[in-house]
Amino acid sequence: MRDEDKTREQLLHELRRARERVAELESPSDSYAPVITGERSVDLLAHALQHAPCGAVVASTDTAGEILFVNDEFSRITGYQLTDVPTVATWIERAYPDETYRSQVVANWGRDASEAGRDVIYRVTCADGVRRPLLLRAALLPHKRMVITLLDVGDLQRVEKELRESEERLRQIAETIDQVFWIVQGEPFAVLYASPAFEEIWGRPVEDLLADGHLWSAPMFEEDRPAVMATWEDCLAGRRPQWRGEYRIRRPDGDVRWIEDSGNEVRDSEGRVYRITGVAKDITARKTAETDRREMEQRIHFAQKMESLGVLAGGVAHDFNNLLMGILGNADLALLELSDTASARAHVEGIEHAARRAADLARQLLAYSGKGRFVIDRLDLRVLLEDIAHLMEATIARRAELRHVHAEELPAIEGDVTQIRQVIMNLVTNAADAIGEGGGTITLSTGVLSCDAEFFRDTYFGDDLPLGDYAYLEVADTGGGMSAETRDRIFEPFFTTKFTGRGLGLAAVLGIVKGHHGAVKVWSEEGAGTTFRALFPAIDQRATLLEESMSLETGEMQGIGTVLLVDDEPMVREVAEAMLIHGGYDVITAEGGAEAVEQFREHGSMVDCVLLDLAMPGMDGLETFRALRELDGNVRVLLTSGYSEQEALTRFGYETLAGFIQKPYHASTLLDAVRRILKVRG
Repeated sequence: MRDEDKTREQLLHELRRARERVAELESPSDSYAPVITGERSVDLLAHALQHAPCGAVVASTDTAGEILFVNDEFSRITGYQLTDVPTVATWIERAYPDETYRSQVVANWGRDASEAGRDVIYRVTCADGVRRPLLLRAALLPHKRMVITLLDVGDLQRVEKELRESEERLRQIAETIDQVFWIVQGEPFAVLYASPAFEEIWGRPVEDLLADGHLWSAPMFEEDRPAVMATWEDCLAGRRPQWRGEYRIRRPDGDVRWIEDSGNEVRDSEGRVYRITGVAKDITARKTAETDRREMEQRIHFAQKMESLGVLAGGVAHDFNNLLMGILGNADLALLELSDTASARAHVEGIEHAARRAADLARQLLAYSGKGRFVIDRLDLRVLLEDIAHLMEATIARRAELRHVHAEELPAIEGDVTQIRQVIMNLVTNAADAIGEGGGTITLSTGVLSCDAEFFRDTYFGDDLPLGDYAYLEVADTGGGMSAETRDRIFEPFFTTKFTGRGLGLAAVLGIVKGHHGAVKVWSEEGAGTTFRALFPAIDQRATLLEESMSLETGEMQGIGTVLLVDDEPMVREVAEAMLIHGGYDVITAEGGAEAVEQFREHGSMVDCVLLDLAMPGMDGLETFRALRELDGNVRVLLTSGYSEQEALTRFGYETLAGFIQKPYHASTLLDAVRRILKVRG
């Protein structure tokens, strides 16, 4: 209990005791009346009132108005002794020095004294000159005696004033703050008070809650209710002094709010919990921010993981292509030496076929790493889908029905036709695998979307994309769908749910779309199928669809000239040297950039073309190229790399190259490229 509450309770208790004592003195009884006579009556009254919890004065009611007795409490309150105020008139004069106020008191004195049970508060000037509010009560006794009791109510008034001010401040706070202050009664359960914020948060009038306290918990989510109510019951039962809970409610308008609620028990004099007071606040914004932060962290983690895996995949593909250069190149050279009827030709062709499949795998790794774009053109997704419709039909065989839903007008995109075809085929193949042998439908759709930041939030690699129009390709299946755990891993390389498979199809899709500055969005639930949507930036130019051509210029393969071959891989140097010699060229080899510069400084006048590897330890391809240009500004350099042309040329910036070929390459590809360069030079 607070000090102010103690003071108030004590004062009220003293007032009750004083009234009871005066009432005893006022009661005329047979046994009492004979005693109140003469001086003996004053002695008895003095004895009775000396220990009263209030100030007491016994005075004569005759004309003199002599004061016969004052108790110690009177002297403590007023500062006057009996000798200071021998008569009532003297006391009145000293107690009310202001003549106007004194006249009002005197005028009312008789009336106040004659009315039983009347309590009057007067401001009485005490001996120290301070005016104090005193609660006065006068009672007439037999034998011309009067008892005046007085109680200092200054402390009580101050406490009551402070209490009113405190209550007013609390009311103002409760009505303006955005939290709900509440007071709840335990048995029987009832809400005794709730501040106006309840209506804003719960969406229901406070009056309804006071009428039915269960409106507090009725909108609570069922999955949140057990834990919240268990702790609430513990608090009501006194098993825990505080109650705290977080839960969701659904407002009448359907809006969902997160609530943080807490309260403290209030016990009675017997130690039983009879009330709980607390505060509830809306933490929806905080919860939303926490959810957004977790989602952002997950997206950042995913992006970092994909980036790390992309770097790894790109590096593996580059080194893999160097190895394939040795296998495919040697097989190619062997086929050039073997006749069509040679018994070993079929075996070498088998090696070449296997190497080509391995090269396709390397290209998928490059696509995943975002380093696999080749030739960029303006494409129409709808036309591209129609162009490879027969391939898709063959891919899904009889497992699913293929449906097309295309927008009538579709903006063009910039992309590599081979890579976009791979995206389509990989998504269709994945959909067919999801459907399985039970049959189903695969729907291919195209369209255009105006994408904002909210849309990109739930996409892969859409966070940093510019807002605006995006053409999309969508593949939806009626298969079994995916669990959340599977959904989180589908784009990881080498992750697959199939009994057989490399797990690179969807990884390549993500890498290709990312490399085209696009995004991927996935919808899937177990038992409800899966939808993939690949989005590409739309451009305001007319689309063209160039036919992919794998054919090379034909003509005489024999050439004349000298080629400086620069590559740090011995196997690649050997194979490329053999190819060039087979084509009729003289070859000077160098195993690195520094050696290439020395060779060119010594034999530059006779070098017609430089076959230069991009990635080399020490002095890489770019540094070597610049050093060669310093020696001869017209040097012709044919760049080669396990990376794609787009990736390689990005590193070279505005440097002028004579040409590019990607590893692994055929002898015909290399010789044709060299022949073109020398032909242009000649």
